[in-house]
Amino acid sequence: MNLAYLKQHLWALTITLFVVLLLPGRVNALDPTEFFRQGSIYLEQGKLGPAIVAFTEAIQQDASYVEAYNNRALAYYEQGNNDQAQADFLKALELDPDNEIANSNLGILLFEKGDYENALAYLERAIDTTKQFKPHHAVIFRNLAFVYEKIGIEDKAEISIE
Repeated sequence: MNLAYLKQHLWALTITLFVVLLLPGRVNALDPTEFFRQGSIYLEQGKLGPAIVAFTEAIQQDASYVEAYNNRALAYYEQGNNDQAQADFLKALELDPDNEIANSNLGILLFEKGDYENALAYLERAIDTTKQFKPHHAVIFRNLAFVYEKIGIEDKAEISIE
């Protein structure tokens, strides 16, 4: 990791912590959705530390904020902290068992951990809970095909790809 990269992330984290810890009036002015929005921007920019801080603040303000758990899990996943990512995906699903994105994301994480049986269960659940087809469902079907292929169910892999 180069010094400029490290300075950029430390600077972003410092600003976030300043807002969260030292400006309580400002924090109260921000609702959980604003912290979620900020966290999503950080996540998109690859600023994982500040993203986690922002999502954590959103969760502290609204412990039932499923999307904040899911996105914080993605940030943890990008950091390589798969255990914490898995815990957040599971919390999101505890709050909303039919959340197709959290089911899909947890399925991918478990697939990468080599837990194909559980990966398959979560990916199938993501598909089963789908009310109408959306563009991101193509990714879920592709991921489902990977798992089917990995465990040797070729016919279902082909159907999922189609």
